[in-house]
Amino acid sequence: MTRPAEGATADCTPADPPPRVLSVQSDDVTLLPSSRGFTDQPVHVTVQSACGGSSSYLQLRFRRSGQVGEKGRACAVSTSSDYIDSGAGPVATSQPDVYDHPLSKPWSFDANDDYGTPATTSACAGPWDIVATPYNTFKMGDTSTTTKGAPFTAKAVFSFFRGSRLTTNVSPEPVRRGATVTVKGRLTRQAMAPDRLSTGARDKYIAFAGEPVGLQRRTLSGTYNNIRTVRSNRDGYLTTKLKALPEDRCYRWVYRGSDTTLRVTAGGDCIHVRR
Repeated sequence: MTRPAEGATADCTPADPPPRVLSVQSDDVTLLPSSRGFTDQPVHVTVQSACGGSSSYLQLRFRRSGQVGEKGRACAVSTSSDYIDSGAGPVATSQPDVYDHPLSKPWSFDANDDYGTPATTSACAGPWDIVATPYNTFKMGDTSTTTKGAPFTAKAVFSFFRGSRLTTNVSPEPVRRGATVTVKGRLTRQAMAPDRLSTGARDKYIAFAGEPVGLQRRTLSGTYNNIRTVRSNRDGYLTTKLKALPEDRCYRWVYRGSDTTLRVTAGGDCIHVRR
């Protein structure tokens, strides 16, 4: 959104109350290889302003929830709504003097890009806050005047997730009824740069150790049901054994995700049971 042109809000004066942020909503972010390390994140900020939507602009600060010190500085960025895409601009709502600001924050793996994105290191994965500070800008004669509203903090309003992958393999194939079936798999997640100066991590997936992963089973035409949970070992591998049932069955692993990593469901692997 661009700031209003001079003289565009003649009805707005310093006597009017400062703008007030009512709410901040946002979508989660995942930088997958398919996005080439770049994605747009929708952000909606609802502002109450007696001066009209076109007179308002926002200062936004994105920060990793709970991070302080050097980690906090690496996982933070400040930007104005002047410099992020606003689509059609502020939209009037059914409530008097209340406007929705539809914004789109660009993200990239490159910490030194033109958009001032934060470093996407492993420490940056997880929940994020957005602090939105509203302003009204208008012209009084030859003097530009700005009225600042109170900052509004939306805590953990979105999450920045690492991508994940999961596989399933069942053996032996075929198997005799009552014999032992071995179900294996591997859970990996997207590697991220260890620091701001590292690049090229997004195309690599590394072992995700110690995570609970559910095993599901179904008939050839039925619905998957949970049967047990196994934790991934230090290399991300999963292994469990069970007896083959009298009829053919399909198996798959399911990872429910964490506050830093996406949930993922592996493709199923079906085995034929010989009588």
